[in-house]
Amino acid sequence: AVTIVFPAYVYHHEGMHKVTVLGEMLAISAVIMVMMFVFAHMGRPDRLWHMVPPLGIYSFSSMLGWDVLVLNGYLLLNGIVGFWYLYSKYTGKPVNKKIFMPLVYVSIVWALSIHTVTAFLLATNPARPMWFHSMMPIRFILTAFAAGPSLIILIFLIVRKRTRLWIENSAIDLLATIITYCLGLALFLSLSEIVTELYANTEHALGLQYLMFGMHGFTDLVPWFWGSLAASIAAFVILLIPAWRSNYRLLALA
Repeated sequence: AVTIVFPAYVYHHEGMHKVTVLGEMLAISAVIMVMMFVFAHMGRPDRLWHMVPPLGIYSFSSMLGWDVLVLNGYLLLNGIVGFWYLYSKYTGKPVNKKIFMPLVYVSIVWALSIHTVTAFLLATNPARPMWFHSMMPIRFILTAFAAGPSLIILIFLIVRKRTRLWIENSAIDLLATIITYCLGLALFLSLSEIVTELYANTEHALGLQYLMFGMHGFTDLVPWFWGSLAASIAAFVILLIPAWRSNYRLLALA
């Protein structure tokens, strides 16, 4: 949602402004799904109160507690902003910008906190060497800002083909540009991680070696690793060439 909301409200991008509500509704559905993951991880429903700050005993000491806090906060912000916008469109009355705009700006910053805290869930586990480093939060943000707008572009292309809601080319082109930068940086960090893990070739590299080459006959994840890497590079090449990026069939493929 933030990749739509930020250009729409901060840079007053007209094409984005018309479709901000689609990004916000997608964010609401995604956050609800992620909250269900947390619910499943708790094991038993009677444990959930431990995640509620400041009542729960794990609310601030556990990274999962912080995750619950940022998820609920982002859900609330997108619910207010998204449905307030829809209500104003329905009634024809403009929103109160003195209240509405600060909520928008807070939601933009809050979106980054979700990916940061989710990354820390993995990055603070010293028993997992491949995950246990400070690169994780920025990787989470970059991959989210590549994958999220990709899904939104596909939705936009379907919506404007199947419905009467027309989504301007400028909105799709801007999202494609955001994806290009973020995917390129994400691939650079992946390469950096491979060099960092494998150069010293200590026992800390075993996790990545298992993914890349298999270990002790266990190779089921190897084709998934290389397939994912090859698909990401192919998508980046398509996105990097402006003529290909502006071809919406190729863009959808990327």
